[in-house]
This record gives sequence, C-alpha cells and structure tokens, in this order.
Amino acid sequence: MENELKTNAKHLSPEEQYQIRKSIIRLSKQGKKVKEIAEILDVNERHVKATRVNYRINGIAGINLKRRGRKSGFGRRLCPDQEKEIRNLILDRNPEQLKLRGCIWTRKNIAELIKRLYRIDMPFIAIQL
Repeated sequence: MENELKTNAKHLSPEEQYQIRKSIIRLSKQGKKVKEIAEILDVNERHVKATRVNYRINGIAGINLKRRGRKSGFGRRLCPDQEKEIRNLILDRNPEQLKLRGCIWTRKNIAELIKRLYRIDMPFIAIQL
C-alpha cells in the first residue's frame, strides 16, 4: 500500500527525473542510506539503487537526460518516396479508378494498393487515414 503512494519517476517530465537523480547522488555523497534517500525524495528504493549504479558506472552521463521512444522512421515498411506515391494516388483517385472495392478509401483498400504496388503486407493498424 505504501509503495502505491510513492512518486513514480517514469511519469515525470525528463527535467524532473534529472533533478531527482541529481538529488539522489547529492544525498548519497552526504552518506545517506538508500532507504533514507527514498523516503526524503518520495521515490522507490529500486530507483535510488539504479540511479546510484548508473552514476557509479557512467558518471554524470549515466544520469543525464536521454531521448525516449523509438527513433524517427524506425521500423517503417515503406520508404518516404513510396509513402508519397501512395498519398498522391489516394488524393487524386478513388478506389474504383484503381480497380479496388468500394468507393471510399479504407485501410483495407490502402493495404491492398500497397500490396499490389510494392508486394508489402501492411497491417491495417499501421495505416493511418
């Protein structure tokens, strides 16, 4: 129950996370124990331990802000030129003109068009209208 009331650092902004990490290191250098630091900063003891280990191994670089999430363009199935060609076809024509079912663009129609042009299977969820 008490753990549920602790601040979950992953929900904080990167700047707030960095300030907490700096405080962990500062208190650690003052000789405070892991449990004391966790209570003072209202964070989980595991976070305190992990931050101290990262600092010990990598120095200040171990607690610096890091870019989160996937890199832009990572895991894409179509190159930008292919995406542009598909986009232009969708804007200039309707599905019937390209011998697809229906008269409006759906994810299914777009996936079928991509498969026909590039022989790439696209999951429907990856197609944004």
